[in-house]
Amino acid sequence: MFGGGAVGQGVCLVLADAGVETLLADPSPTRVRAGALWGAAGTTTTDPDALVAEVGAFAGPDGPDVVLDATGVPAVLDTALHLVRAGGTVVAVGPTSAAGPVHTGLLAAKEVAVLGSSCCTGAEFATAAALVGRRAGAVAALPVRRVALADAVSALSGHGTDDVVETLVDVTV
Repeated sequence: MFGGGAVGQGVCLVLADAGVETLLADPSPTRVRAGALWGAAGTTTTDPDALVAEVGAFAGPDGPDVVLDATGVPAVLDTALHLVRAGGTVVAVGPTSAAGPVHTGLLAAKEVAVLGSSCCTGAEFATAAALVGRRAGAVAALPVRRVALADAVSALSGHGTDDVVETLVDVTV
């Protein structure tokens, strides 16, 4: 699982609930620690060779069956294609407007399936809300930053800060 922000944490929570062992990769130690709330192993490694070694130690030498990307960073999608096992699946989770190069030859050579997901149905949202309710204590422990609406532009300009999972804007203040 690439990306330990709010979307990545949500995916880790769903995977944990399904009994799936997960390795969360994010350069932020805070976000990796947050993933441990769901039982995710974690790495802050950004060096490609070291990441290959860590993923191999976690998933085995053939690579993981599924690699999820919740970063929205095109280079990470390419890394996911390199890491997933032959015949595996790469899932890009969440919307992004970013574009970038992907080694398309890997799709055919490794027979990799690539999926995208950014929305859910009302029933799926209800299921997710129930899951969050069951894990409310852990969800409450996530490091978030709350700001008043008047401070939103300033706070969100530094949205990629490493010390929080998400910035929440309180419109009632």
